[in-house]
Amino acid sequence: MVLSIGLMTSAQSTFESYMKRVPSLPRDTCNISKADLASFEQQVTVLLNELSNEIQNRNRNLNDYMEKNKSTMQNNSINQMQQQYGISNEDINKMKNGKSMSKEEKMAMANKMMQQQTNISMGEVENLSKSGEAGKQAWAEGYAAEAQANAQADPKKQTASSTPGTISSLQMEQQSLLKKIKIENDRIAGLYAEVDNDPSGKVMKERIAKWAGQKYKGTIVTDQRQITQDDSLDVLIKNEEIRYCDLLTPKYRNLVRQHLSSVKASEPDYHRVADITSEVTRLQTGVATPSESSDIPAMGALLEYLDKLGDAYKFKLYFPEDDN
Repeated sequence: MVLSIGLMTSAQSTFESYMKRVPSLPRDTCNISKADLASFEQQVTVLLNELSNEIQNRNRNLNDYMEKNKSTMQNNSINQMQQQYGISNEDINKMKNGKSMSKEEKMAMANKMMQQQTNISMGEVENLSKSGEAGKQAWAEGYAAEAQANAQADPKKQTASSTPGTISSLQMEQQSLLKKIKIENDRIAGLYAEVDNDPSGKVMKERIAKWAGQKYKGTIVTDQRQITQDDSLDVLIKNEEIRYCDLLTPKYRNLVRQHLSSVKASEPDYHRVADITSEVTRLQTGVATPSESSDIPAMGALLEYLDKLGDAYKFKLYFPEDDN
């Protein structure tokens, strides 16, 4: 199974290879032709669909792999819990069938696990929650000194309890990275919203809609005066559409470039998040996630970028070809 996964991974495209295939923005801003725009959008769509399918396939492979190893993971988790908390097979069976345990038995089990891991009883925790800040500080200092002394006196116990500490440390790092990623994604999303909701752009769009609605309104098309009026409206609409593109498309293009730089800069964080997930899974269950899954978060970020890239010319409403 490991060999087949390795072969499958080497054969599949990676985040870096997809990144190299991202189409560049055409040189022209608002002077792009319909044909060139269609070609650009087609390139983006092809890569976007391919990447989307790749992500779906990798997620499917990941789910299949975890399902195949479900029994092994459960057994390893139980064995680790027994070693970590000193829980008997009888207690494990009770926990599997939680409905057969009374409230008192559940509290006793929780108390046993806490004492085994931290040498603190549930009663101590309850009393500590009622104490003031000074009391909590004094208790924390005393507990830290006691824990250090116990670790020096019994190194084996320190080693046995290292796994939960490692997992906690990894999860804290992961949460920090996820927060960092979210802040950056929110920043980029806010910049897109600013362009989409540009006040001047909205006024222009309203004018265009108003003039378009006045064409042929309530008159016969053959009326010479109406034809002249419609020609004038066409000129107004065309000029406003040109100004609309000139105002917003450069802003959007600059933002797309920022977005791509952001995806590249965040790529190590996305991979680290995936690596932590795999390592925590391994520590908890004895089974790591397949290596091919490490690219999924970064690929998802690239997919979102491609979606925005495909809209690079959404503010271009006028094409000279339409006049012919």
